[in-house]
Amino acid sequence: MKKLFVAVGMFMLIGAGCFGIGEKSAKNAIVIGDWTLAFDLPADWVMVSPYAVGSAVNLDNKIEKTQNEVYLQSTDKAVLFGDQESDEPGTETISENVAKISVSRLDARRVVPDTAVDLGNGFSLVKICEDNGECRQGDKLNYEYYLTLDDVKYKFVVLDKGIDRGIIEKIITSAKKVTEVSE
Repeated sequence: MKKLFVAVGMFMLIGAGCFGIGEKSAKNAIVIGDWTLAFDLPADWVMVSPYAVGSAVNLDNKIEKTQNEVYLQSTDKAVLFGDQESDEPGTETISENVAKISVSRLDARRVVPDTAVDLGNGFSLVKICEDNGECRQGDKLNYEYYLTLDDVKYKFVVLDKGIDRGIIEKIITSAKKVTEVSE
């Protein structure tokens, strides 16, 4: 009878999550990346260090974990929007069918606006629209995405021209906190 109580007690503890049996939870999964977040980027998309408008993108600039901002973009060329022009002769640029997502690390105490819509898994969306329902300012999609983690928050600002918003949102919500920096 004593063995039966011990066996039942063990099953209850396992069921309550007190003991794991050869499984890793998603929370304890190893995520390798260069920055503090890693993303599932489609083919041709790159993560780059911020660069000045019209300057060449330097893919050799290593992204450091200490950086407060990175760009996720649909090309390895300099992205121009609106009336922007390149100041550097010979700089390859693109301004059609392109997207650039600025990802900024914020202090955990930063308040996400009250108008944020919960997207689940720590993500939220704030739509900054005019009274007429227009949510764009030129090529800037006036949506701000936020990711709230225990010790930090992230803000995502989207500039796009001709890229489906569903793809952009899928990239943003693929963000995972890096647990090991790649070599």
